[in-house]
Amino acid sequence: MIPTGLSYVNGSASNGGTYNSTNGVITWNLSVGANSSGQVTFQATVNSNVAPGAIIADQANISGNGITLQSNAATLVTPYLVTPSAGANGSISPSTPQAANTGGSLTFTATPNSQYAVFQWIDNGSVVQYGGTQYTLSNINANHTISVTFMTLTASPTSPQALGTPVTLTATPHDDPNVEYKFRVGYIDDTGWHWTDLTGYTTSPTYTWTSNDVQTYTLAVWARKIGHANNYDTYASLIYQTPPMSMTASPAAPQLINTPVTLTVSMDSGGHTMEYKYRVGYYDGTGWHWTDLTGYTAATVKCTPLSRQLSA
Repeated sequence: MIPTGLSYVNGSASNGGTYNSTNGVITWNLSVGANSSGQVTFQATVNSNVAPGAIIADQANISGNGITLQSNAATLVTPYLVTPSAGANGSISPSTPQAANTGGSLTFTATPNSQYAVFQWIDNGSVVQYGGTQYTLSNINANHTISVTFMTLTASPTSPQALGTPVTLTATPHDDPNVEYKFRVGYIDDTGWHWTDLTGYTTSPTYTWTSNDVQTYTLAVWARKIGHANNYDTYASLIYQTPPMSMTASPAAPQLINTPVTLTVSMDSGGHTMEYKYRVGYYDGTGWHWTDLTGYTAATVKCTPLSRQLSA
């Protein structure tokens, strides 16, 4: 008899066996000699409502020459297996193979390393999602391999650089012909963030940018599947300073009150003529308090500060 939880595969009974769909019985008529054996087989599928780990019991009655024998067998239902993995520069959780019920679902979470972002979720070799730190595999009815890859933005030459230095930005990896990219540059000041699109969406994963101001920039790349209407599926960014600048004080701190201090700024301006504004500030329980020592002027200025923080 076909056990509860199984469905007979039509025509699969060997040796002329016949299946009765009313009572679920398969009948064989075999002639087996003394001290001999006979073998019969059939195929059945496990129904979707049977949970992994369930025991399916089978029963067979064998009769002949006035003798009836009963045989019982038990089968462990094996669940589907979902095997996760993560590419370089990130991790996936859970990270070990997972058993799943028929029709069930599993959710995976990706954690990128610093300066990386989730790029692709791949199911059995096909990209199923761009971006997002979570992916849910639903309605499981087969074995699956789930993998996640990570994207970053690189700059060549690396920060910091002089004004006017061409910088090549590259989104990596960039081997998917179905992805398009948009490059952006931004900075933050007292009024908030200011962003400018360097490009529209294009299939090129590289762009050459040249700085035109003294600034600490955030450079970013947006990536999305071609044809998607959303602003981006994923993005990566980096900090870039142009140009490097430092300030020295002579004599160095600490000094007595009313000691004249000469402030000098050093900057690789890339041949540009620069001007500077010097300020003095201090912090108390109410916050920072700043005063301009000069308007914009040359790189060296002499002042006589009290106990204050100086800036240029």
